[in-house]
Amino acid sequence: QESVTLMMVPVLPKPEAATLPATTTYCSNESAILEAANTAPLAGMITYTWTGPPATGFSYTGTANANGPFSITIPNLTSSDEGAYTLVMTSEDGCKSDPISTFIDVVPTPQTPQLSVSSAILCQGETLELGASLYSSSNVTYDWYFDNGVVNYLLASTTTPSYFVPSVMASNTGTYTVQGT
Repeated sequence: QESVTLMMVPVLPKPEAATLPATTTYCSNESAILEAANTAPLAGMITYTWTGPPATGFSYTGTANANGPFSITIPNLTSSDEGAYTLVMTSEDGCKSDPISTFIDVVPTPQTPQLSVSSAILCQGETLELGASLYSSSNVTYDWYFDNGVVNYLLASTTTPSYFVPSVMASNTGTYTVQGT
């Protein structure tokens, strides 16, 4: 007579993090928000842990619904916060996700550009030339704004530190500003 033992072995799904950007760039003193979602069909709560660059010793553990989000905020970034941040999620059943990482790049905050105008007083039909002090870094965008006393709106974005308003009229009277990013 033979003896047979049967045992049911369940195979449980593990959490899966959606893709994170490879690198995200922030300015010094900004806050970084890292966030991921679970793409596996799970119910219940998930414990998640974000770890940062080894030199910082950064580690954060939280709990969220299986749908997430699984997020952290890192305030007041400095160059010492730069590096890889890795997320691992663990289901209620103890199944762990594969680690997923993103890299935080921290760059110096650009200095406020100084605005200059070709002439403080113009006659109708002349061209207003706006200029900004040059940034010392590359990949700078200059956002040019006009405030007519009622509405402040974006005129244009340029990659050069100048903007021209041709054939000015009385309606061009107002305050001009520039912001560099």
